[in-house]
Order: sequence, then C-alpha cells, then structure tokens
Amino acid sequence: MRVLEDPAIKLRAAASSPPTANTIVVVAGNNKSGARAIAAARHLRNRNINTLVCVVGIERERELLDEIRRQIRLFRNFGGSAYTKSELFDHLAQSTNSLSASPQVSVSLIIDALLGLTISFEELRKSDQATTYELMEWANRNEAFAMAIDIPSGIEPSSGRVNVIDGAKLYVQPRYLVALGAPKVGLLKALESVDEAGDIMTADEWKIYLVDIGLGAMVWRKAARIRRGVDFDDCWVLQLRYQPSRDED
Repeated sequence: MRVLEDPAIKLRAAASSPPTANTIVVVAGNNKSGARAIAAARHLRNRNINTLVCVVGIERERELLDEIRRQIRLFRNFGGSAYTKSELFDHLAQSTNSLSASPQVSVSLIIDALLGLTISFEELRKSDQATTYELMEWANRNEAFAMAIDIPSGIEPSSGRVNVIDGAKLYVQPRYLVALGAPKVGLLKALESVDEAGDIMTADEWKIYLVDIGLGAMVWRKAARIRRGVDFDDCWVLQLRYQPSRDED
C-alpha cells in the first residue's frame, strides 16, 4: 500500500491518457516466497486493489507445494484469478487494447517471488526455467517498478552473485526490496559487491524495507549479535539504509 503512494507511480498514472487503474502483478514460483507473495495478493485484493497472480507451473497445479496450492485456493475464493504466463500476457494485452470508456489496466507494481531462498534456477524443470526467464525479462522491460521478496530473483541468496542464464547475467531489477524478518546474507553481499560493469544496482537505487514477522530479541542475539533485536515500535515495516563498512586507517 505504501509503495503505491510513491510520487513516481502517482505521476505515471496521472500522466496516462485515458486514466489508468493501479494494478499489481505478482509473479510467484513454487516456493515459500511465492506462497507469501500470493497471500499478500489476497490482502491487496481485499483492499480493492486490482491484483493479478501468475504462478510458475500452475498448469501442473497438483504438483505444486501444498502451501502454494492453499494460497491459490484462498485467492480464488476471494474472487481472484491465478494465471499461467501466457494467460497473464494475453490478459494484459486485451486490457491495454480495450476501447471501453472505463479506466484501462496499467501495471503499477510487479512483486517478484519467482525464485525462493532454497531452489536455484538450474534446479527448475526445463519448462519452468523458460517461464521464469521470460517473466524476469518481462519485469525488467516493463515500465512498472518491481518489488522483490527477500532477494531479487537471479541473485544467489547466500553469495549475492548474479546468476548466469543462457550465457548472460540476469536478475530482476527492483526498486523496492522487502526483507521478511531479517535481511538475508546474499542481500548484504550483493550490496557490498563493487561491479564496474553495472551488474548490480547501487544501494541508493534499492529502497529496502524490513517487515516484522515476530522474531524475538533472542533470535537477533544469536543470529546477528544484536542484543535487543530490532525495535519496530508500533510499526510493522521499517525502511533500512545500507551503510557500507569502511576500512580503518
């Protein structure tokens, strides 16, 4: 919801003619991050935001993880539709080309949950690799901003390295990144990397947010040696600022 208040998103919607309705597209893989993103889509839809869900492998729905299938079922029960990649592209094309007087659909935000924290691109079956690749490229070509869950798809969660797909480096290029509970190691390493070729965006270009999922102070003491944990106060979401380490003289 806060992202839709971004002045850049508001300006783009106001400048379009005819006026367009905000639409959020969730692209989800068969992983825990995908399940969380579909759950978020349900909440967004319940707040009257047009939200579309595309799930990699949904054409083989019975083979998806139990939690993915559960979240898809709940989303449908609340009136939502889950699309294949081709169905999503067709739906967006038809909406864009509509001649009706009602506001046209314009994608304002793409929520990226294609690759989770445990399954790599190489571990996907060939058909799912092709779908994931095309959705990553589509997200980067689209004028809409992207929001990644935990870490952008295409960046290795533990090392922060950019994946090489078909001989070229490719990752979803987000404007926003939402870390659930705590920033992942790969995110920090990606931000620490200095890449003169521009394969990684600078920390200033990523708006990073930390979401409270109920981790207590004990978890923070053990994992990050932060004695009191993170003080969210009365907020569920905090914006983080990356502070690079400086070598001592």
